[in-house]
Amino acid sequence: MRGFLPSTYLRYFKWEKTILGSFLIFILLGVIFISGIIFILPSYFALTFSLNDILRRTNTEEVFIKRKDVDGLESKISHINSLLDAYFDGESKKKLFSGVLLAITNATFDEIKLTGIDFQQDASKNFVFHIRGEAVNRNVLISYSQKLRQLKEIKELRSPVSNLLQEANIKFLLEVVINPQYYEYKN
Repeated sequence: MRGFLPSTYLRYFKWEKTILGSFLIFILLGVIFISGIIFILPSYFALTFSLNDILRRTNTEEVFIKRKDVDGLESKISHINSLLDAYFDGESKKKLFSGVLLAITNATFDEIKLTGIDFQQDASKNFVFHIRGEAVNRNVLISYSQKLRQLKEIKELRSPVSNLLQEANIKFLLEVVINPQYYEYKN
C-alpha cells in the first residue's frame, strides 16, 4: 500500500492513524476510569458514611459520659457495697431468740398469766428477758421459777423477794439471763 500512495497522502494517513489510535486509547482509558469510579464509588461512600457514623457515635458517647455523674455513681456503689457488707455481717452474727422465747412460754402453767416480756442487754453485756405476769399463788410461782431454771437456754434466773411476799394473786417480775450459746450478738 505504501508504494501506491503519494507521500502527501501517506503523511495524512499516518496522522489519521495516530489520531485514531490516540482517540481509541483515550476512550479506553476513559472507560477504565469511569468503570473504576463506578466500582469504587460505593466503597468510598460506605467508608465515608461509616466513618461519619463512627465519629458521630463516639461524639455522642463522649457527651453521654460527660453528662453522667461518674463520681456520684462511684459513691453510690460504695455506699451500696457497705450496706451489703453490713447486712451480711449482721446475718452471719444473727441467732434467733424465738427458740428461747418459745422455751420460756412453753414452761408456763395454766395458773400463770404472762402480761409482758421485755428484751434488753444488761451492764455485763448479757441479754435478759424481763418477764412480768400474774400467778395464782406462791407455790405455782416457785414451781414456774424452778422449771425456768432447768431450761438449757437460760443461764441465770433472778427473782426479787417481793415476788414471794404475797400468798395469792401475785404480780411478779423475773429476770431471765439468756445462755450465750443460744443467743448472742457479736460486734
